[in-house]
Amino acid sequence: VGVWLVPFAQYGTPMCAALNVAHAALESWIAQHPSSYPPIVINVSDGMASDGRAEEQLSHAQQLMALTTNDGNTLLFNVHLSDVPATPIQYPDREDILPQNDESVMTMFRMSSVLPESSRAQATVLDLPISDQSRGYVFNADMTALVQFLDIGTRAASSLQ
Repeated sequence: VGVWLVPFAQYGTPMCAALNVAHAALESWIAQHPSSYPPIVINVSDGMASDGRAEEQLSHAQQLMALTTNDGNTLLFNVHLSDVPATPIQYPDREDILPQNDESVMTMFRMSSVLPESSRAQATVLDLPISDQSRGYVFNADMTALVQFLDIGTRAASSLQ
């Protein structure tokens, strides 16, 4: 497995720019691997975009998820790190179970793909409550939730190869 992008952090959360970089990398990769399992983008963020409003973030996310291989659309999973003292919410299937007073929570949920069957099966093995509409989103992820999320997001894809 090669390194496609070298992470770099410097103040702020340039969410739109990050989604654009992922889009450019995947557009090229998909052109070379059209029959592959759809790419999975795992975005770990505080959700506080410094370069675009919610509508812009959603637009960039939708453009990314519109990239397709012969096996389906690119998957975008989001881990939302927060300093809110609340229990993590893993793989929600609807908005009303999330904190309603935080636009970044709604945006991150809305820009998260529905989990494919392979990921739902992996989550079920870990005894996580999953439905057919569960999204690849964890709000207020603690270390356990983050590790589970990465396991679910990557193991399901690797088991298909």
